[in-house]
Amino acid sequence: MERVWGYSTRSGMNISVRILNILSQLTGARDWETFCTKLEEKELHESEFFINENGISTISLTPGSRIRIGWLPNRICEIEYLGENRFVATKTENSSIKEGDSFCCFQIQKGRELYMDCFTRKENNGEKSGSYVVGQASGLTLVEFID
Repeated sequence: MERVWGYSTRSGMNISVRILNILSQLTGARDWETFCTKLEEKELHESEFFINENGISTISLTPGSRIRIGWLPNRICEIEYLGENRFVATKTENSSIKEGDSFCCFQIQKGRELYMDCFTRKENNGEKSGSYVVGQASGLTLVEFID
């Protein structure tokens, strides 16, 4: 009853490891120790350097290069590189991004979210709408060149 009503007849505030393990499993961790390790790792990695092994840097692109990107759930977008870090959507499936929308970015990497700066809706006559992010929770699931 003490767990239901929030009072304890025990002295001190000791919570059993068994209860901590159960609560940790609700977050997806195997047990309390794993939960603490994941929490420490997350706190230590607010910044990181990474090599763009699973993606594309705009430095390596030439105008006219076409790329297919995808993200959950079942979103696909084909984009064409215009030069100067700018892209235009040429085909979209299941996405709020529409054909003709354009944006700027410096790199596209599988497994990471894609930040689209200077996002411009085609129907807004070139007026910038702000920034847009795709794959925010799980990152891009697809990054490939289109022949």
